[in-house]
Amino acid sequence: MAADGFVARHEYFSAFLMYLFGEESLTRIENGIDDRGKRCRDFYFDVPSLDAEAYLADYTAGNLNIADLKAWVTSYSRLNFICRQMHKNGDSTWTSPSWVNGRG
Repeated sequence: MAADGFVARHEYFSAFLMYLFGEESLTRIENGIDDRGKRCRDFYFDVPSLDAEAYLADYTAGNLNIADLKAWVTSYSRLNFICRQMHKNGDSTWTSPSWVNGRG
């Protein structure tokens, strides 16, 4: 299945996508405002959207299983580090270096 892209707003679920598809699947993070007027982050992934939607449904239902918790924690820590750096630097957008270099 071709990777057509997916945008997530859940940090834990985004870490799951990085865990499953690899760190390089995260292409961009943008600060934004959700439908309720609250601040949020949009996490952009270069992954098959139908697969990501199915995983999100499992996540929302509480049925998403992680086989390697240590690997997920590594993904979450990396994602959290990027978000902290964005906040520290006052950045509203982060783009993956591999994406900037033309991977996509």
